[in-house]
Amino acid sequence: RDSIPMRRQRLRLDLRRRDDDQIAPRVQAALDRALSQHRLLRFHYRAPSQTDGVPRIHTVQPWSLDFDPVRRHLYLDAYRLEVSGPFGVWAEAQWQRYRPGRILAEGIEVLPDKFPAMPPKRPRYFLEYWLAPEIARLGEITRHFAEMTIGQTDSEGWVQVTATTDDLFRAMRLLLGYGPNCKVTGGPEARREMETLVAALGQVYQSTTKSPAEK
Repeated sequence: RDSIPMRRQRLRLDLRRRDDDQIAPRVQAALDRALSQHRLLRFHYRAPSQTDGVPRIHTVQPWSLDFDPVRRHLYLDAYRLEVSGPFGVWAEAQWQRYRPGRILAEGIEVLPDKFPAMPPKRPRYFLEYWLAPEIARLGEITRHFAEMTIGQTDSEGWVQVTATTDDLFRAMRLLLGYGPNCKVTGGPEARREMETLVAALGQVYQSTTKSPAEK
């Protein structure tokens, strides 16, 4: 802050959104209307995890649109009420984030039903992880999460961090970005998710299949 009026250095801020998703005008208009009028939204959504390629119909409470600077995508933060598809209706309500670029323009509708002004309770997951000396030795540990606390340092210089998150999926992938310089030890949900991710990566790199460049 002090360097700006003194012009002691050049600052460059990249404020471009950097999201290649193409959001259909009809989708954008429906999102804007549902958010501003606090109405339920129903749409067909295509997710890459669905191998059959059949879009599912989601009915949600839309709460906000936000840009994730780490993943470089715009997301609809919504409380999902139900999903219907080839295997029936799944009515287990939960928070979910959607990429508007994957919402199909055909069939999207703003429903007449309004939803309460107070959002449903979000899940809370406890996190405990340790950062290697290469990351923590200067004491400048990035605060990625709410209620984050810097704890003890062990005999090898690893620093304990505890925190909470309402999005375990994003949290574990963020910590995975530290590579071998981060070790997740708790809570139980976080440790299981990280162990699953690491095991899957191990299988990828232990595969005997070679890429075209290696053949």
